[in-house]
Amino acid sequence: MKSHEAAIAEYSNLFHVYEQFTNKTERLIQDLMKSNNLKAKIIESRTKDVESFASKLQRKNYLDPLNEITDFCGVRIILSYQDEVDKVVEIIEKEFEVDRDNSVDKGALLNPNEFGYRSVHYVVSLLHSRKELTEWKKYINIKAEIQIRTILQHSWALISHSLQYKRENDIPQNLKRKLFRLASLVELADEEFVSLRYDHEQLESLINIKTPEDLLLQDLNIITVKKFFVENELISNLHNSALSAGFTIKDYEDASLSVLLLYCNVVNIVTVKDLTLFIEKWLPDAKSYFSAHIYHEYVVYSEIVLDVPSLIILLIIYENGENPILWKTVKKPDEHDFFYKAQFIHRVFPHK
Repeated sequence: MKSHEAAIAEYSNLFHVYEQFTNKTERLIQDLMKSNNLKAKIIESRTKDVESFASKLQRKNYLDPLNEITDFCGVRIILSYQDEVDKVVEIIEKEFEVDRDNSVDKGALLNPNEFGYRSVHYVVSLLHSRKELTEWKKYINIKAEIQIRTILQHSWALISHSLQYKRENDIPQNLKRKLFRLASLVELADEEFVSLRYDHEQLESLINIKTPEDLLLQDLNIITVKKFFVENELISNLHNSALSAGFTIKDYEDASLSVLLLYCNVVNIVTVKDLTLFIEKWLPDAKSYFSAHIYHEYVVYSEIVLDVPSLIILLIIYENGENPILWKTVKKPDEHDFFYKAQFIHRVFPHK
């Protein structure tokens, strides 16, 4: 039996190797997920520090702690959906040697009439084929703990931990029912988010096959506005008007489309047809208004870089710039804000 002092000294000398293994394992998992078209919300890792190792030796008796302790290296994978957890589980099963005795699927331990903490905890080592690779050879005897869970399961774990409930027996009897009810809601929410994503994808597929004429009749939302931006030539015409006025136009992201939808809702642009008519109304004079925005005494910039959704927001502000509801609903006015200054431009030209 190795003394605690000897084990601590040995781990201290090897710590950098364990830390390297942790980092390489995290990168490997990221690469494996990417190759399977999976993206985690969070991947985090940690290597047990020497102080924590020493503390653990004081709490438990080990004959050979460096080989018996399995959580020196840890990687946690947090995903949006339960079916993504299932896919990552398949990857881990395929790409690592799983220590079955020390691995557990917390959800699988629950009876059909039970609710509680759900997460998959693997203890793994390298596959024989990977151990043969030069860059992995020094880690052949090291194990890692891999935790896989959804965002909701992670939230449950954090809150339970903050209440100091690590095991069911830790829960005061008069609080168990409330906690189990909450656990059932978390499990249901995970299932419903998978269902919601499926419904969203189905709706997206239906919208994508609609003709331009049919699209005009649809309500404005993130799905319909994406299709409108890709297919309608008004967008490219507006883009060109801003370029000729002196703006620099950057690519837009979904976040910009979401902000545009917020502004549209405030001024009652609620269908694709409403948005189409609005742009058509403004397009003939858009260049003049954009030029005024650049050269007006209230707005002086050496370069203005915007995306196309922001150009439409400018047009909305040009038309509704002094509408207090617009600013109260969308954001707090700031005299230095680019969009806020746009309200002055409608004084340069007649209102539309």
